[in-house]
Amino acid sequence: MLSRCDELVEAYPMWARTAAPGWGGDDDPVSHRSSPRWTDCSCHTAWFPRPAYPAHRVFIRGGMIAAMLVPLLAGHSHTPTHVDVLPTRAGMLTAPVTDDSVWLSEARRVGGSHWVANAQVDVHSIRIGSTTVPVTRLSGPPAQSTYVASLHAAWVSYPFAEVVTRATRWRRTQTAAAFTLAAPLVGLMAASGLRRAALVGNHLLSTNLHPTWNPTDIRQATAELAERFSDRPLALRNVCPDVDPRLCEGLVASGWQLVPSRRIYLVDPRDPAVWKHNHLKRDRKLLHGDDLELAGPADIPAQELTTLRALFRQLFIDKHCALNPDFTPAFFDLCHQQRFLDLHVLRLDGRAVGVLGIHERDGWVTTPLIGYDTTLPQNLGIYRRLMALLYEEAGRRGCRLHLSSGAGGFKSGRGGEPHLEYTAVFNRHLGIAQRVAGDAFGGLLRRFAPRVLEETG
Repeated sequence: MLSRCDELVEAYPMWARTAAPGWGGDDDPVSHRSSPRWTDCSCHTAWFPRPAYPAHRVFIRGGMIAAMLVPLLAGHSHTPTHVDVLPTRAGMLTAPVTDDSVWLSEARRVGGSHWVANAQVDVHSIRIGSTTVPVTRLSGPPAQSTYVASLHAAWVSYPFAEVVTRATRWRRTQTAAAFTLAAPLVGLMAASGLRRAALVGNHLLSTNLHPTWNPTDIRQATAELAERFSDRPLALRNVCPDVDPRLCEGLVASGWQLVPSRRIYLVDPRDPAVWKHNHLKRDRKLLHGDDLELAGPADIPAQELTTLRALFRQLFIDKHCALNPDFTPAFFDLCHQQRFLDLHVLRLDGRAVGVLGIHERDGWVTTPLIGYDTTLPQNLGIYRRLMALLYEEAGRRGCRLHLSSGAGGFKSGRGGEPHLEYTAVFNRHLGIAQRVAGDAFGGLLRRFAPRVLEETG
């Protein structure tokens, strides 16, 4: 039986969120988020097939009204001519030694909650090309798992929690009215089976950097996945044509649909122009000040991991939303011992006050883990220092930088360029009713979300 809160959560469309899970303002990666938007990306229109069934028109009017109300309430490639050579600091290894095998082995054995406490998922695996990747399947309530494990949590529960936490009483009243009008959209999601989709390539991170797969790899994997998970849709999060165009082309060629999910920011630190941004110059000067100590993976003692986890939880779990991934002590041990993520620490008077976890794959760097002591004065600029460190690490490794979503002003001021990111969905192996609902749901988002969110800023 659903509580009243759960019922309201069920009636919240994903693109009505006040901000996508991600980073925020200068010194708070969450609390000062900017609203995500979708722009018209005409060069990719061939990747967005229209729904195959006319039944989706039944839901358009109610969904369109909700689409207009809820949001109101709540790149290009570059070939560098010069590469900055950044110095290597003591204790900072220049080459990552990431090993996914331990993560996958333990997750398959005991479940995703071994690494992420609120990820109630069984973990399977599939070999795609030369890589073996995880496939997560919900084993608990969709609305109560972290958004990295559940599309329902990402598209419904998380944004509802944002509205409840941040909205004024007037805006909550308006939002409640919009929830009722949004019911057709939520109904489509439930009827499509997306609430319990099998998530492919999901390491339970906010941003998964996928390996390079060719069209043949994708086609063969799709056929195997459709057979193994014959009762539910397949989904692949974090798909962006500006990150890996071949992946998008291969997915569409194999029958996957691309559904808009968030607005992300990408930057190429190999471009000398990036380092000329005044904001980044000031951030780097702050980073290299003598008031805080900077420590890399080789300089972090095991006894400090408890503090690092507390810094992450203090920001993302305790202060903000319990639907953020709650990384376990075992996850921090994995990062420390196997470098699943490269941990970097800022210390004040010998005490850890900031932590950054860096993930690298196939020429891209991102940070799924960041935290700091929120009780410290903002003029210390802990978040700005951590971001400057992220830029420098990407530059040192010769990688492009995936800045995830949110904080558009902050990231644009440091060279970040906005791009659309999608969740790829495959449902051709399902029955006609689920395909109709899934195609209608995706079609509504592709048709209306860009315009609505562009109008609302």
